[in-house]
Amino acid sequence: MERIIAIMSGNVQNVGYRARVVGIAKEFGMTGTVQNLRDGRVKIIADGEEEGLKDFLDAVSIKNALINVVDVDIKHPDDITQEYNDFYKLVGDGETDERLDKASEYLKELIVVVKGGFGVLKEEMGGMREEMRTGFGELKEEMGGMREEMRTGFGELKEEMGGMREDIGGMRDEMGGMREDIGGMREEMGGMREDIGDMREEMGGMREDIGDMREEMGGMRDDVGGTSDDVGGMREETKTGFETLISKQDQTINEIKLTRGDLNNHIDWKLEGIKNELEEKFTPEFDEIRGLLRAHGIVDVSNE
Repeated sequence: MERIIAIMSGNVQNVGYRARVVGIAKEFGMTGTVQNLRDGRVKIIADGEEEGLKDFLDAVSIKNALINVVDVDIKHPDDITQEYNDFYKLVGDGETDERLDKASEYLKELIVVVKGGFGVLKEEMGGMREEMRTGFGELKEEMGGMREEMRTGFGELKEEMGGMREDIGGMRDEMGGMREDIGGMREEMGGMREDIGDMREEMGGMREDIGDMREEMGGMRDDVGGTSDDVGGMREETKTGFETLISKQDQTINEIKLTRGDLNNHIDWKLEGIKNELEEKFTPEFDEIRGLLRAHGIVDVSNE
């Protein structure tokens, strides 16, 4: 068993320091006393094992918001004239007893905790404010960027819609031109149909002329038959006249053939020109027109 006498200097009086020393001493199993000195220091007498006394001195060297031990003066007395059964506080005149000191100690600890808590809370709130400011600043920047992107996007969309409107207008113009072309084609086809009608009328007139010629020849044959009684005396004249008639008939037939050939050639030439024109402009419709011509017997299929 060893004893130390420690004189503690600093802010150690009227701050609940002695009560803290009593509590620490009991935790370490020490015996002795603690008391205030007139010069503002605190005297501690502690009995215990050497290693325990070192740890005890470290524990009572307190530094916090209220208690601040700045110096420790340690003595090791040789003679121990008095022994202690417990560790307690020596109270002078006008000082509070141990129970009031304990209450004072708890109150001071609560003050320390509250002050520390408010300090931490203040720091945390300051950090939160800073984070909020930073967050609001970043949010403001992001919103500004989003607004700029939206403006750019709406501008590009507006330009694209304007281009689409121009394209639609161009398509409408092209469709109008196509309609005009189709109208012109229809007019040309109408004119061709009129030409074909005129050709049909001309061919009909030629057929009527050929019929008239046949009727005249028939009449001539009737005249020849009606005068058969007089022919006996006039055979030579009749023979000569008949030969002349035959010659004229052959000539007429040749002329008709030539006329028919010229007419066919003219029709073929006209149809060939129409065919070439139709093939150049209206290839898909030409087959239909040619089929109509074949159906009406205007074009000889065997000559194709």
